Amino acid sequence: MEISKREINAKTDIAFEYVPIKKGRKVDAIRFVISRNKHKEDAEETGGQPVSDASSVPEDQKELAQRLAGYGMKEPILTACLRDHPPEIVAGTLAELDRRKARGEKIDNKAGWLWEAIRHGWFADSIEEEARRERLKQKHARREARRETLETAIKKIKADYRDYTKTAIAQYIEMLAPEDREALETAFRKFVEDQPGGGFAEVRFDNVAEWYTNPYIRVAALQYLPKNREDFLLLSVADFAKQQGIRDFEGMEREFKELEG
Repeated sequence: MEISKREINAKTDIAFEYVPIKKGRKVDAIRFVISRNKHKEDAEETGGQPVSDASSVPEDQKELAQRLAGYGMKEPILTACLRDHPPEIVAGTLAELDRRKARGEKIDNKAGWLWEAIRHGWFADSIEEEARRERLKQKHARREARRETLETAIKKIKADYRDYTKTAIAQYIEMLAPEDREALETAFRKFVEDQPGGGFAEVRFDNVAEWYTNPYIRVAALQYLPKNREDFLLLSVADFAKQQGIRDFEGMEREFKELEG
């Protein structure tokens, strides 16, 4: 009975209420009260001014007002609809009507249907669920955007730091006197050979680039030089990042790993 009442009140120009008549605890009869649809009468009396023309409608609700007016909703119901109900409920109910219209469902009094659906919250639960899914979707999108931003920044810092270490090694080797350089090369060659797998590395120093063009040799040099040459000065990647304007590179890496997980 309640469903029939709701549909008739929303979709037609009549409205009805019903009152159960009981004898004892049992319902013996039902009295129906039928009247004109007050919503439709109120809307017709106003001449159909859309809310978008009224100064009382906030700017951020003008689009909703236009959509409601497009379905025939008029003053004062239209203003009350926007004033008394959350925008999410109004928008969600409009979307539901759009879907029903697309399916070919016949609703004669669309303005009345909207008003009844909005004020009684027919679709409040589904709208909230849809809003929840949308919030989760947006949260995931923000998380992914942040992850991509961090990944790009971290890759750039590491690439720039790699270039910085190459330059630091080259500048240090070039400043050495020939005999000092030869002694360094001899000691470094032995260091590399003593490392796991070092016997397979051909350490040749025909020119300065040999120190950093081979990734294995460059990594070994970055291990050996700071520990064995006091005058070899090298920034850590975190300090290098600070010079590039990134105050907490290690924190950035931690955040990236959390987002990856």
